[in-house]
Amino acid sequence: YDTLTCNFSYFENYDITKFDKFTKRTLLQIIPKLFDPLGIFCPIVIEGRYIFQKIWSQEGKDIGWDYALPSKYNNDIRSWLEKIKQLNYLSISRNIFRFIPKMINIHTFVDASTCAYAACVYCQSISDNNIHVEFLLARSRINPLKPLSVARLELASCVLGAMLQSEIREINIFSSANFFFWSDSK
Repeated sequence: YDTLTCNFSYFENYDITKFDKFTKRTLLQIIPKLFDPLGIFCPIVIEGRYIFQKIWSQEGKDIGWDYALPSKYNNDIRSWLEKIKQLNYLSISRNIFRFIPKMINIHTFVDASTCAYAACVYCQSISDNNIHVEFLLARSRINPLKPLSVARLELASCVLGAMLQSEIREINIFSSANFFFWSDSK
């Protein structure tokens, strides 16, 4: 199979124990290095962004860019960096269709929490004897600092999902596909 593997050589030999302190600058240098155009590791990227937002909103202007962050954030940051290192073992099939499908269904799932909201899209291929499901793409966003209701955040996740579905509809191989949209909102 044609597979996509993640090679974060920058993080492979990244010794997080060498950090006796973390700063806002070091965090902001790490987060953009996680280039993820398909959204494969949204849960990891969004966690880093959430940690940074939490630090910014709680400590913000009180701490300079190169000053040590309070130690209460160290465990969260170290745990997050360990998860990034684990991405080197990730392998994802790039082959959407393993057989010639008779029917294609595109399923978009959306959800929101008090921290973030996200949408992901899967392709379901169906033939006489086979059903195969493959991940296509995902997006996630951190919630704004201004508190919003969960219902409002669910709506934001629906908008994000609709944008992803719109991108998929433009691809020729999905022109005859059936599209489904899933949300746990009422």
